[in-house]
Amino acid sequence: MQHDRVPHPRPARLSAPLLRYTDRMKTKIVVKLCLVLTFGSLFGVFTQHSHENWRRLGKEAYLTSQSQWFDRRMANLTTTSGQIVEFAFAACLMAGAYECAAYVVTALLTPKAQPKNL
Repeated sequence: MQHDRVPHPRPARLSAPLLRYTDRMKTKIVVKLCLVLTFGSLFGVFTQHSHENWRRLGKEAYLTSQSQWFDRRMANLTTTSGQIVEFAFAACLMAGAYECAAYVVTALLTPKAQPKNL
């Protein structure tokens, strides 16, 4: 027994939801690019400021600072579990900062819905 397939009626505006979805995707890509550029620029400014500071202070001050850092952090290691907790905390802070920035930029770049007149 063979069933004849009846074509499904297609809605007239099939592409409208797809267009809205791709518009949101484009907005998300723009948001991600803006955030990457922003965080990259902030990191570059921070690094440049640090380099200028050490250039101004000189080689001896830099080597003394690095020696003190080594004595504090590398010579007296924390436990493995302590390092895991520290890295997890740092990762959560960075992810939270990224998500907050993404939320704000998305809110700024997403077009506002126009109220419908009934």
